[in-house]
Amino acid sequence: MEDYLENTDFHKIQEVLDRSGKIIITTHTNPDGDAIGASLAMYRYLNKRGFCARVIIPDLYPEFLAWLPGSREIMIFDQDTDACKAMIRESDLIICVDFNNLSRLNELGGFIRSSGTAKILIDHHLYPSGEFILKISFSKISSTSEMIFDFISKSGYKHLLDKETAECLYTGIATDTGSFSYACNYVKTYLITAGGSQTVQLQGGRH
Repeated sequence: MEDYLENTDFHKIQEVLDRSGKIIITTHTNPDGDAIGASLAMYRYLNKRGFCARVIIPDLYPEFLAWLPGSREIMIFDQDTDACKAMIRESDLIICVDFNNLSRLNELGGFIRSSGTAKILIDHHLYPSGEFILKISFSKISSTSEMIFDFISKSGYKHLLDKETAECLYTGIATDTGSFSYACNYVKTYLITAGGSQTVQLQGGRH
């Protein structure tokens, strides 16, 4: 687990972010709790930092996720295609979360690929494709939401992890671990979910 954090160039990713103004966050078709939780957590973080961020997803998320903070701000590509395409054309950066290949976004993925906009990947699936300028990719972790937690805390913005962001991250982690019945073999996963935003204070040490 330590290798994943130590081998990730968070500083380089921050440099790319700092050169960007308008940022799109996207995730895969038929999005689950991790896809939506991770996307909304990143959305909240970026907007708190002053970026103009939007979430665009290929199709509608399940209704049971509609309670998540920021869910009503999500743009649905197959319902509002022209507006979504305009936002993508105007964007400086696209952050792709919880999928390993743009083909998992169907028509939206094809449009993103042809747009030429720089893309960053944050994902925990095997075999990420080579169409991203930077990647945070590690398969031996509970969820992409846990990776978003690491990204925010390691980027030096611990204070931006508020209750609403923690709710998004918790939903993602709980979804991809089957309510903590699998894929949660590391102590850090439990520390994050037990402490929410306060757990970020533990990130400086080894667990």
